[in-house]
Amino acid sequence: MAILSKKVLMCDRCGEQLAFDHDGNSKGIYFTPNASRGMPWEGWHEIGGHHLCPACAEAYLERKEQMQRELDELAGFRHVDVRF
Repeated sequence: MAILSKKVLMCDRCGEQLAFDHDGNSKGIYFTPNASRGMPWEGWHEIGGHHLCPACAEAYLERKEQMQRELDELAGFRHVDVRF
């Protein structure tokens, strides 16, 4: 009888799950861009201890950027996008 080890990531917003094999040697999952490149959890984000799937993370990051722009404008800073 073989023992299989799997890890499951669950999105804390929408509930999407990602199950993948776990070799038993690694201690955890690393969400840094270099560490997650090519791994099953690529595109997932950990934000404040919460895990977000790629779709929810994209929406979160867009909203966070919008809020940062609004806070900067209230503080007197203005961003101008210039494209060549």
